[in-house]
Amino acid sequence: MHIYLINEEGNSKTWKWHEGYNNDDFHRWMESPPVSPPPKELLFGSSLNMSFEWKNQGWGHRKGQVEIDLLSPTGQVLATERTAWADRVNLHWTHVDLTFNENSDLLSRLVSGSYFRVKITVGSGGGHTLTIKNFKLRILFNAMHEAAFSKEELIKELDIAQRAMTNMDAKDLPYSKCQLALGFVVYDCILLAIGGTALRASATNQIAAGFVEVVLPIENQLMQIIARIAAPNATNFQCAKAVFDLLSTIWTGGFLGGVVGVFLKSLNWWKATLYAATTMATIVFALATDGTSFVAEVVILLLTFAWLVTDSANAIKQCT
Repeated sequence: MHIYLINEEGNSKTWKWHEGYNNDDFHRWMESPPVSPPPKELLFGSSLNMSFEWKNQGWGHRKGQVEIDLLSPTGQVLATERTAWADRVNLHWTHVDLTFNENSDLLSRLVSGSYFRVKITVGSGGGHTLTIKNFKLRILFNAMHEAAFSKEELIKELDIAQRAMTNMDAKDLPYSKCQLALGFVVYDCILLAIGGTALRASATNQIAAGFVEVVLPIENQLMQIIARIAAPNATNFQCAKAVFDLLSTIWTGGFLGGVVGVFLKSLNWWKATLYAATTMATIVFALATDGTSFVAEVVILLLTFAWLVTDSANAIKQCT
């Protein structure tokens, strides 16, 4: 499971010595969006991966390198890593794949609002060039745990746990039909974020009430976003963007931990509690980007997940 911070798949860039790169300095290439990290314990088993293909001018000395810096929100360099001197750019196309674990400075020194900067050096000397294509920078989280428990197993275990919960009638809960309908939409958005849409069939009023209890202070803000999903001619892309905005509103309001807690409450007995940490990290890292990859994935899920639109329409109906 991963979240792209930079994805230049299909793109290439060439730097030439006579265009201001005839030195051994590292020059800025591009930057990632700001990243707001989850609690440090959620980074356990995670890593930062940088991959690309590169080549030089095809003759002469090998001098090109790539550097990645972690910067604070004010631009202070917090950590730096670069390709090894012994592994400088080759004469012909070569694939590079570098992974930095959670103990590396690039991840352990993450602070809220920090970002990554990619830099390159062509190298001094006449005639040198550097060409890079298919550059990717992504967060890989808790691969060891995901390998042990597949998504299908997670869905199965969650389904068993949720079916065991009491399906209380709406009249027994301290919330209105409008508020419970809001809770179901929040639940839909969490399922879309983690790819667990198969769980929606076993949703209960009790689960919806748990979400309402957490997000009640921002009820009006969330209803405005839900209205966009329920709009008569809303496209899957517009609905997916609304899902991102709804989760972002919950996150920036400081309610994401509570929402995920409600979702994971039935997992307390389950031996795979570390997978629960992955769920939180998945959502947090998705929201820490501009949402492009997240929205694209949700658009695909919405092709077979009608609950979001149905629940949103019901929420608008119950609340008006």
